[in-house]
Amino acid sequence: MAEASLKSISIVSGRLTDASGKPMANLQIRLLGAPRSLRPFSLWEEWAGRIQKLLKPDPNEFAYFDAETTSTGDFHFSGVHPGWYRLVIGGDGSRIPELYYPGVSRWPDAKVINIEEGQSITGLSFQLPGANLR
Repeated sequence: MAEASLKSISIVSGRLTDASGKPMANLQIRLLGAPRSLRPFSLWEEWAGRIQKLLKPDPNEFAYFDAETTSTGDFHFSGVHPGWYRLVIGGDGSRIPELYYPGVSRWPDAKVINIEEGQSITGLSFQLPGANLR
């Protein structure tokens, strides 16, 4: 079976701010998603690929990028494969609850960031809701 991954030259970047627009510095931010690959060339390759994934799951089925915001609240992820992603901040012992881009508390309400091959997404504005979280 032949499978080709799309190029990982994409960048995702933006700024994290509190409800009043002030930068949120030194916070961990994650980019989670599902990179995609080129479709198989035949029905046989499609079925062979599905059986292979049942026997040996592919770790590349799910992507996880981690970054820390700068003093100005900026974040930057590089080497991102084309695919569908969500930005996540907080949770797991953080000083803020788990929130998703553009500033919602539920995974289904999060905006999906769709990255095409060779495309970069810059200038995202991730604003936390509610009172200032410091």
